[in-house]
Amino acid sequence: MGATFRCGVFSQSFSNQVSIFHNKMMTHKHLIFLFGISTLLFVMAGCGGAKDSRHKDLAPASGTVFYKGSPVDEATIVFHHEDATKQGGSAISQADGTFVLRTFNGEGTYPGTYKVTVIKDKVTYPVSDDEMVRLEREGKDVPSPETQSLLPKKYRIKTTTDLTITIPPTGDTELKIELAD
Repeated sequence: MGATFRCGVFSQSFSNQVSIFHNKMMTHKHLIFLFGISTLLFVMAGCGGAKDSRHKDLAPASGTVFYKGSPVDEATIVFHHEDATKQGGSAISQADGTFVLRTFNGEGTYPGTYKVTVIKDKVTYPVSDDEMVRLEREGKDVPSPETQSLLPKKYRIKTTTDLTITIPPTGDTELKIELAD
């Protein structure tokens, strides 16, 4: 029973530390970065060790993403190959809206036709960092952050996006993604 108690205390203490870290340290840019990495890893899942010769087939692919005529910065852009057995590519747009697609195998992507998803969220916290720490210490519930999509929701999911782009074997470094309401 004593061992169970210690384990329970450790779990509670560890849980509180992780929760405090999460609430205090996770800024908007951290969340975008983590989402981008998660998306990239998801796209690359099942691609093997990348030691085969397929990387020589990568085509350069880059461009600019716009919404309402303005460049979109810090958007997560994912190219989903029409053939689900083939690897796609992803990127995070820069301040000027430019992006360079990458795959697990390197810069560029494989030739083919892609459905394209574009995501940009604003994350806000209903209380300050100090208030979150205080609530955690008192064992009270900490409010969850609120997420607001800054782009039309149809672009978030492969099945609802109307963006389709074909990358030729020679690549395309002048892609232009125009998002509309």
